[in-house]
Amino acid sequence: MAFALGLSLFICGISQLFSGACAQSGPSFAHQLCPPGWIQVKNRCFTLQNQALSFAQAQNKCKSFNSNLVSIRRELERGVVNALIVEAPDVNQAWIGLSINNTNSVWTDESDTTFANTQISNATVDGCVLTRATGWEVANCSRPLPYVCSRNVFDCFSICRLETNDTSPVGIAPIGIGGPGSPAFDITSLLV
Repeated sequence: MAFALGLSLFICGISQLFSGACAQSGPSFAHQLCPPGWIQVKNRCFTLQNQALSFAQAQNKCKSFNSNLVSIRRELERGVVNALIVEAPDVNQAWIGLSINNTNSVWTDESDTTFANTQISNATVDGCVLTRATGWEVANCSRPLPYVCSRNVFDCFSICRLETNDTSPVGIAPIGIGGPGSPAFDITSLLV
């Protein structure tokens, strides 16, 4: 419990630093759209899995959660992933969803690699990318490591409710409809 609260406050601080908005985590937020154990930041859900797996095994495991190994597309997301690793006991590095082949970088979810290319420059070996608090590194893809999965909140919207057995009505109302405590909310506030 203390770990979850500390992580929530740490990620909230990181999120406010980069965007002015607080990440959502845990059951205390009224409109949490990610399953339990996941952290919501803007329109994405993130989770660190401490089980050490190869890159391919980790991607398969993320797929079983209806997600991918995390793609990091901006500084805020890099900060969130770093926070997950720094705050986790006994974890100092983890797989992210980037691989390098013939100096070309590719995310497992096929996201744009512009930001990634600024983090991994002059990669001269093929491999898969792990992250540490100190930066990214290309490593042997068969190396067993913890890993970070992510998925889009909107991909998760109905799936997550099923995963949590949540049968409460959730509506999406136009802007300005639905007051405090209402299940309807302004979904545009989640957009990047």
